[in-house]
Amino acid sequence: KKAADVYRFFLATYGKESDLIAYRDGGMIDGKPVKRDPEEFDRRNKYTNEALSELGRTYVQAFDYASAARHYDEMASRTLIPEADRRDNASNAVLLQSNLGNRKEMLDAYARYVSLRPGPAEIADMDWVVAEFEWTQWKQAQSDGAQRGRAIAALEAFFRKYEANSGARAYAVEAAWQVAFIRRSTGDQGFRDWYKKVIATFRAQHDANKRADGSSSTDGTQLADYGAEADFFFVNEQIEREWDTPPGQPARLVYDGTADDVIAKLDKDAAKREGFFAELDRIRVYYTSKHYAPIVLARQGTLYDEHRQALVKGKIQAIPADKERQISGLEDKCRKVLDDDKSSDKAKEVCQSTLDKMDDVRKQLGKKWTDARERYVHDMEMRFLQRYAAAYLRGRQFGVKDARIVKAVQRLAYYTDLLTDTKMRAFLSPPAGTPEAKEWQSAYPEPFNYRDQMFKQARPGAELAPLPTVDTPVPPGPTAPAPREG
Repeated sequence: KKAADVYRFFLATYGKESDLIAYRDGGMIDGKPVKRDPEEFDRRNKYTNEALSELGRTYVQAFDYASAARHYDEMASRTLIPEADRRDNASNAVLLQSNLGNRKEMLDAYARYVSLRPGPAEIADMDWVVAEFEWTQWKQAQSDGAQRGRAIAALEAFFRKYEANSGARAYAVEAAWQVAFIRRSTGDQGFRDWYKKVIATFRAQHDANKRADGSSSTDGTQLADYGAEADFFFVNEQIEREWDTPPGQPARLVYDGTADDVIAKLDKDAAKREGFFAELDRIRVYYTSKHYAPIVLARQGTLYDEHRQALVKGKIQAIPADKERQISGLEDKCRKVLDDDKSSDKAKEVCQSTLDKMDDVRKQLGKKWTDARERYVHDMEMRFLQRYAAAYLRGRQFGVKDARIVKAVQRLAYYTDLLTDTKMRAFLSPPAGTPEAKEWQSAYPEPFNYRDQMFKQARPGAELAPLPTVDTPVPPGPTAPAPREG
C-alpha cells in the first residue's frame, strides 16, 4: 500500500499527461505558461512510464485487481504511451474487469481496446473474453433466466462470427459446446443442434491442423473432449434406443427357439452390434479424447456383455421340432418292439440299433449347438472383458471418474467369480500371437499383467467401490454422467 501511495503521489505531481504535453509542445501548467522543453519532457516521460508500470505491478502483487483494472484502463487512455503498449494495457483492463465480474467496465475497456487498432487475431481473443464472461456469469447463477439469455446470445453471436475463421475456430468449438451445455442442462432440446455444430466445427479444426503423420494438433485437447462428448451422445442414444433394454421393459434381445433359428438371429444381432461397436471405435480413434477414451471403451464392453447375458438366458431347442417328432416316433416304435415279448430277436436287434443311432443323432445335434454357443460366448467374453479392462487402464491413466468406468470394474469383479482367474488371465494377459492378444492390442497398445482377484476389491453388483490405489485398481464410487463443464 505504501509503495502504491508513493507511485500515485509521483504521478499526480510529476506525471500528469497534460503537463508532459506542455513540456513537449509548450503550453500552460497550473495556469502558468511553460516553454517547449524536449529534454524535460523526455526525462519526465521516462520516469512517468516507469512509475505507471510499477504501480500496475504493485496493484497486481497486492491482489488489488480492481485498482489494477482501473489503472490499466487509465494507461490505455494516455496518448503519450505507444499504441501497442496502450493496446496491451487495454487488454489487461478487459481481462481484469471480466474476472471481477464487472460487465459495464469490461465493455468500456473493450471499446477502448478496439479503438486502438488491434489485428484480427487480437480482436478474436478479446471477443472471446467478452463472450465467455456471460458464460461464467451464468455458471455462477444458473437459475437466473435473464443471464441464461445473455449467455446464449453472446456465445451464439461469437460462434456465428468465427465458426469459419481458421484463427478463431477453436474458440468457436468451445462456444458451441457451452451453448449446448446451457441448453441441455436447462431441458432445452435445442442442445441437439448445438452438439451437431460442435461436431462439425471440431472436424474442421481437426482436419485443418493435421500433421504429416496423420495426427492433429487437436488430439488429446479439451476441444477433442467437446467433440467426443457431442458425437458420443448421438451414438449412445441410438444404442440405447435400438440395443439396450430400458429398465422395467421386456428384454430386447431374446434367444428362444430352435438352434438354427437362434444362430440366425445371433448372427443378425451380431452384425447390428458390430455396427455400433464401429461407431464407438470411430469416436475413440478420431477424437483421441483423454476423457472419453475410457468411457467409449466401457460402452463398447456393454454391447458384448448384454449380448452374452441374453444368450445364456435363452431357451434353445438343439433339435428342430420336426426332427424331434421323427426321432421320437422311431424311438417309441422301437421301445414297443423291445418291450413286446413276442418280438423276434432280429426285430429287437434292429430296433436297438435304431435307438443307438437316434441317440447319436441327438448327441451330434446337441454338440453342434453347444459348440456354436461356446464360440459365441467365447468371443463375447473376450471382447467385453478386454474393453472393460482397457477402460479401467485408460481411466486411471487420464484420471477420469465416470459411472461407466466404475460399472466396468464391477463387471470385471463379477466375472472373476464366474469365470475364474485362469480364464480372466487368458483374456487379459494373452500369449503373444494368439487371437486374444491381437484383440487386446486393438483395445490397449501395451501388455497387461493380470493378477489374481485384482478386480475383486469391489463386490459384484456393489453400488460403491473403494478409492483406487496402485495395487487395488478400483475407481471411486459412481458419479452422475452429466455433461462436463470443462
